[in-house]
Amino acid sequence: MKHWWDDNQHKLSFLSGDSEVVENGGGLSRNFDLEETHTSVYGMATYKASDKWTVLGGLRATQTKTDVDGFVAVENDSGTSVEQEKGGKDYWSVLPSLHVTYHQSDVSNVRLALTRSFARPDFGQLSPGATYLEMENQLNSGNPNLDPTYSNNFDLMYEHYFDDLA
Repeated sequence: MKHWWDDNQHKLSFLSGDSEVVENGGGLSRNFDLEETHTSVYGMATYKASDKWTVLGGLRATQTKTDVDGFVAVENDSGTSVEQEKGGKDYWSVLPSLHVTYHQSDVSNVRLALTRSFARPDFGQLSPGATYLEMENQLNSGNPNLDPTYSNNFDLMYEHYFDDLA
């Protein structure tokens, strides 16, 4: 894109108030390439302490590698130019889980679950470019170095299985 811009910039004219012009970083946040790979391992074990108690433990480890290539508008003494921007992230997420179940009867259980989960950033949030929305006076920008969001979870559930109603 930079090569095309450098070769054709003189052939184009822009409306200065348009929010999509390069001077405003227009549209650059929508033009990016992203490659994300995941490698995971998982293990679990179940221990039946008695007829009434079951303990299940697990561990998941996930490696996430993200490479992002995009463009940013850069102002300098000779005007505004479009330059390539690269970024990426490589991280491991360790996600343990523990479930303890009390089998109250053949049709009901009480379950306690302690887990850790995570959410990766959306692809659009990882774009290195930005778009300025003039009408809203808002700059939408991404960051290829965003970290995932982690959550530690505590769940207490009562389960009851009804007889066949059909």
